[in-house]
Amino acid sequence: MLVQAFRFTPGEVLHFNVEGFRNIQDVKWEVRVNPYNETYIECNRSGAIAYFDQDENQFHFTYFEGTRNCLLYYFFLGAYKVQEGFYQDLELEDHYPLSLVFPKPILWFHDFISPFVRFASSDYRMKYVNIDDYMSPSEIRLESSLKNRLGKKELNKMDFDIMINRSGIAHLSINDHGQQIQMKRCEE
Repeated sequence: MLVQAFRFTPGEVLHFNVEGFRNIQDVKWEVRVNPYNETYIECNRSGAIAYFDQDENQFHFTYFEGTRNCLLYYFFLGAYKVQEGFYQDLELEDHYPLSLVFPKPILWFHDFISPFVRFASSDYRMKYVNIDDYMSPSEIRLESSLKNRLGKKELNKMDFDIMINRSGIAHLSINDHGQQIQMKRCEE
């Protein structure tokens, strides 16, 4: 089921009903491919683009461009790297590229002092929480989080809850500094 949920094909449209994010009621994303054969998801509202790679074992986002104040950016952060097999309580850890999560003034300062000390970090963690049936699953739940730090001080934390069913990604719940955002997949 994880393989199917994260197997995005060019031309596919993902449509979600939204609660808790500005005045947006729904959002549509289209999977596309550019002339360099790079696959990406494009948001129809903001024009933001999230590039991704996938192989037989893993889905991962590689780059994001556009406004960070959009739902596609949250999805990019929450599903940054997904192992496509379910292993109960498996935890994946990685680091986001700093240029994709920190503002430019912090990056400039970090670049200046980075030969001497690591000042900024951005950590990704995904946990494989639950599968309803190993032999014939109908629902899988994943949790992920982002933590940004400057030195030892935690700047911000976001939590994501991803529900997957036989149709693919069914629900995405986002907690960004206490702001609850819910995205539910529309069947078309």
